[in-house]
Amino acid sequence: MNTAENKNDQVAVSLWADAWYRLKKNRLAMVCLWVVMFFGVLAFYGEAIYWRYHIADAQAPAALAPAQKLFATILMADRVAGQEAPYQRQNLNANASYKAYGSHFRSE
Repeated sequence: MNTAENKNDQVAVSLWADAWYRLKKNRLAMVCLWVVMFFGVLAFYGEAIYWRYHIADAQAPAALAPAQKLFATILMADRVAGQEAPYQRQNLNANASYKAYGSHFRSE
């Protein structure tokens, strides 16, 4: 009789709580989670720096002009107005490499 009462006393655990418990038990998975979060922060920081230098030059529709001004204020874009960005994005267009290096790389 005692075992039947113990079965009813078990606490239901959600799938998310169970997954989080299992993730926390696995040390390698936690390290990998921190690495992925670190890369996410770096990616966000890189985008913020890029837009800090280029938000004033962005061609936003009239409906988004207030949002553009808000983001320019948040990113303090007025402090870097007229300065060159510390890095430039690479052109990842597939055809750009053919133009840059000539057509001798193209297989015809």
